[in-house]
Amino acid sequence: MNIDWTIIGTIIGATALIYSMLRNIRSDITKLDDDVKGWVKHLTAVQAEQSKRTDKLHEMFYDVVKKHRQ
Repeated sequence: MNIDWTIIGTIIGATALIYSMLRNIRSDITKLDDDVKGWVKHLTAVQAEQSKRTDKLHEMFYDVVKKHRQ
């Protein structure tokens, strides 16, 4: 049986390359997931602050309308 070592070496090299690429992709996805979670937390806090300001504005407007009716 004649074994072609070039083909075997190419298969092993390609397998190692694919494995390395998949590890890098997994690492990138994990980092992206952490970044997105951070942005979601930040935007949630910003939205909560905006809601407080909007509520305060509505209260002020309601008070003005109430005073105007008296």
